[in-house]
Amino acid sequence: MRGYSELSWLPPVAGEPPVACPDPDPLPTLIGCVNLLRWQYLSRGGDLALTAVAPLIRGLPDPDTAWTALLLAFGDLSTDLGAVTSVTDRRRNQDQTLDVVVLPPEAEALLDRTADPETWFGSDAGTGREFWFLGERTVPARLRIATAR
Repeated sequence: MRGYSELSWLPPVAGEPPVACPDPDPLPTLIGCVNLLRWQYLSRGGDLALTAVAPLIRGLPDPDTAWTALLLAFGDLSTDLGAVTSVTDRRRNQDQTLDVVVLPPEAEALLDRTADPETWFGSDAGTGREFWFLGERTVPARLRIATAR
């Protein structure tokens, strides 16, 4: 990122690199990710903005376990928010490459991408089952509640 410029908010041309975890314990990073997802959920009308936390998760020692833990924690710690209605899982970089959030099978199983919520972030645009906004793709989805851990 470039400071003191109107372009300072833009990610690097080839996308966000992993953010190395500064602590041997990944819990503080996961707590920060839950908090960020909660704020994004509120500002994006029920959307789970996975692209927002992907660089942090990629920087953890075991990203697959972290994704699963994050989705489980979000479900447990966000019951006050209501149901997740969509997921943002792709971001187009300035160089036109695509960053895709690839979840491990255990984390992917927590998402119901076949759900058809009546309203979801982007549904008002009438673009079908995906919505591209500011270089990010959002699709309808529900977060399943894990019954056994």
